[in-house]
Amino acid sequence: MTPVSYVILGLLHIARMSLYDLMKAFEAGASLFYGSSAGSIKRSLDKLLAEGAVEVTHQEPGARGRREYGLTPLGRQKFTTWMHAEVQGNFDATGVARIYFLGLIPPADRPPIIARLRERITAELERLESVEQQISGQEVPDTYRDVGRFNQAALHYGLSSTRHTYDWLTAFEADVTKHATTT
Repeated sequence: MTPVSYVILGLLHIARMSLYDLMKAFEAGASLFYGSSAGSIKRSLDKLLAEGAVEVTHQEPGARGRREYGLTPLGRQKFTTWMHAEVQGNFDATGVARIYFLGLIPPADRPPIIARLRERITAELERLESVEQQISGQEVPDTYRDVGRFNQAALHYGLSSTRHTYDWLTAFEADVTKHATTT
């Protein structure tokens, strides 16, 4: 399934919605971490409907009557499995989506999800630091000095961004863990 499918499942976990409501929900919040076109939302919704993860819960009369969609037990199970699964692909899209929907998960189940997110960002940070170590001190021919300078700038941006995410996630994990043990 695509990331947009899981976002749809998360949104339908909150409330039953029409296609129009789903598009508005993407604009109102989910677009902070995952941009999606109306066409991709519709295609993903159709696939979820075909596989039985969502169902039409209400339809107004007429061929073009407004349909409202809701989760099936299969959809709830797919969403829960995804929330607990390893983060695949772009962390900013799939990792942040999990944080966005974390309130739908029982409090005791939240710390392991956040720990998995932190593990993923730690691995990414280690990978970037390894690249930085590999290239540091390497001689760059004069003809490529400008190219190398900007390549290195992009790497430093990635390191800075990933370190920020790591620090934020570590503090967030501590806060969620503290609240999970006090509630």
